[in-house]
Amino acid sequence: MTRDEKYAATKKRNVQKATRRALRLIRKHHPATLLETSQLCLRLVYHGEGAFRKAYRIAGTKLLIKFPQTADRKTTSYGYTTDRCHTRSEVRKIKKLREFKSLRTHVPPVYYFNSRHGVMVTEFYPSTAGWRIENEMRVVFSHVIKELTGVVLEDLGDDNFKLNRRGELVFADLGY
Repeated sequence: MTRDEKYAATKKRNVQKATRRALRLIRKHHPATLLETSQLCLRLVYHGEGAFRKAYRIAGTKLLIKFPQTADRKTTSYGYTTDRCHTRSEVRKIKKLREFKSLRTHVPPVYYFNSRHGVMVTEFYPSTAGWRIENEMRVVFSHVIKELTGVVLEDLGDDNFKLNRRGELVFADLGY
C-alpha cells in the first residue's frame, strides 16, 4: 500500500468516525436551531438556502443539515408553519420513492428528521456547477415518476439535481 493510499484510507476512516459522532449527537440532543447545533461542538458551514430552509454542511462529515427559515413564517389552516410542512412533505416523498428499488440510488438518505422542529439531516452532495437539465427533461422526469409512483415532483430546478460519488443523478430537494 502506497503512502497516498494510506492517507486516503485514514481520511475516509476519520470522515466516517466524525459522521457517526455527529449523528449520535444530533439524535441524542435533537437540536432545533443553528445555535443549539453549534453548542454540540459541531462546526457548520453555510451551504445555501431556499424559500423554506437554510442548509449547512457539517464540517468533517458527509452530512447536510437543513433548518426551517425563522423569518416570515406563515401558519396554515392546520396550525403548522409552511417551512415545517415543506420538510414533512419532502420526507414523505423520500419514504415513498425509497419503496421502489430502481429509484433508491436517486433519492437522498434521511439520517435524521424531527417533525416537530422541521430539522432534517441528509447526505451532502457537492454542487454540479455548469451542469443543467433542459426544461423538457424536467417535465418528463416529473410525469414519469408521477405515473410510476404517484409522487408529484413539482420543484425540479437545476439546483435540486446533484450527482453522487458514483456519478448517478440524485434528487437533492423533493419538497414543493
